[in-house]
Amino acid sequence: MVAHSAGRGRLFIADLHLTDLDGKQVREFVEWLAGVELASDLWILGDLFEYWLGPAHLESPGFAPVIAALAKRSRGGGFTAVVPGNRDFLLDAAFEQATGVQLFAGGAGLSTEAGDWLLLHGDELCTRDRGYQRLRKVLRSRFTRWLARTMPGWCKRALAERLRRASRSAVPRKDPSKIAMQADAAREALQHAGATTLLCGHAHGFQHRELDPGLDWWVLDAFGHGQHDVLRMAADGGLVWSYSWVGKPPVA
Repeated sequence: MVAHSAGRGRLFIADLHLTDLDGKQVREFVEWLAGVELASDLWILGDLFEYWLGPAHLESPGFAPVIAALAKRSRGGGFTAVVPGNRDFLLDAAFEQATGVQLFAGGAGLSTEAGDWLLLHGDELCTRDRGYQRLRKVLRSRFTRWLARTMPGWCKRALAERLRRASRSAVPRKDPSKIAMQADAAREALQHAGATTLLCGHAHGFQHRELDPGLDWWVLDAFGHGQHDVLRMAADGGLVWSYSWVGKPPVA
């Protein structure tokens, strides 16, 4: 976890779930990215991709526009960071090298004019869903990462699709209170990091909670799916919530 100094504008988004089979979705994000000012840091808090299969995905024609757009932004002097999520936790050094993006596995601490922030994806806060947390530990193990590097691409894609279908089938059957992100876990994460504000995604719905006096927890809408899917932080720490309008015309 790395702390960054204050003094620059920043944008925060999460949960794009891009796939290499949806050209419209990829094109809309690339168009949005082209309009992001280079002077502002861009933070993507997990699930940039619906799933990521490792270096093999860098060669996917469907993702080529995304890789090229991120690399162009980096060459132009724009800073982009990704906190990998539960869908794209296999993002690695090969992705960093191809795009110039910096990865922050496990989250990042951010020193700003608005105080010290903790940036996470958010799935690590679902502590009551013990089955998921066990699976999460296995999927992020060294063995799984080694396996992902050695398996044929078709096999990795089939396995990823199977896991995705299993997740979509299992979630509706679970107690919503157990699969939700937990306030106690958020509070503990903030205290461990020595931060006062937690920002994450994962839940696909905007939330704001004051955990304790002086401790805030914000959750972004999924990108393109809500009125609070982009958080802009000015260099002086001022905050403005906005809507990307990706895939939808602005409301008059």
